[in-house]
Amino acid sequence: MAGNPHPDRVRLSEAITSLQAFGGPDLTQTLAQIEASLRGSTIDNCANALAACGAKTEVLGAAGLVKRWWAKST
Repeated sequence: MAGNPHPDRVRLSEAITSLQAFGGPDLTQTLAQIEASLRGSTIDNCANALAACGAKTEVLGAAGLVKRWWAKST
């Protein structure tokens, strides 16, 4: 985003958009499904189970960015 006067806002906006797409229309239901799919997972297959649910590196990174922003703003 060269020349953008607010690159942090753009990154935050992109992160929020990514999380909204991941969560779908019902974030609670999405997280419940992920929790159910992870039951019985081991360290060896946990990453694959998360990826299968759509919780890929980009989504987890976006969640971390939003969490850090929220912690700084409160």
